[in-house]
Amino acid sequence: MLVFVILSCPIFIQCHKNECKSEYLGDIRFTETDLKINPYTGSERLVFMDSIGDSLCYISGARYSGYGPLIYEHYDPQNPDACWGDYYKAERNYTFFNEVNYGTISVELDIGDPFKENKKYIVLGVSYEKVQKWYFECDFVVDSLQLHDNPTSIYGTARILGYNDSLSIGPNKYYSVYTLIHSYDTNPQEHLKIVYYSLNKGIVGFKTYQEHLWYLSN
Repeated sequence: MLVFVILSCPIFIQCHKNECKSEYLGDIRFTETDLKINPYTGSERLVFMDSIGDSLCYISGARYSGYGPLIYEHYDPQNPDACWGDYYKAERNYTFFNEVNYGTISVELDIGDPFKENKKYIVLGVSYEKVQKWYFECDFVVDSLQLHDNPTSIYGTARILGYNDSLSIGPNKYYSVYTLIHSYDTNPQEHLKIVYYSLNKGIVGFKTYQEHLWYLSN
């Protein structure tokens, strides 16, 4: 009996050590100020023109919030069977528009891991198709209705090229405009180089690597 007790102790200790305790710590939500970084309601009809009179029309939009994915204290994507520990549910606010030729415009607001940082992000996406398909995707840190470069971006080398209180794009003038540039290592002709993002109007223009400009006309 004594031998059994002695041999059982390490097993008991090991089992206790590997016990996974997990507690739901609540929802993390955007403030009303946070949400204003995206001026869209999702019901807009976005028409872009170029210098030769061609147009792109983005319609069938929507804007909504969800709570996920869950943010875990010890999340390890390489070891999904490990104990994930305490967790939050984080809000994700998403807006999208569809273009008649299979393009999209999207604006996504995300919350960073609260166990590692106290940051919020905006992810901007633009794509359209004429002869070929062009697209742009990047993310930036959001703070007090301002955008900042994200050095840890998973979308490549995107950065803020400039900010203007007012900026003329095509025949129109827009206000509070960020000029965003995205560099690609391969096949730049397949990507958009520049996107113009206005805090008042959203995406107001974009430009290919061949300097082909599209501007918001409405």
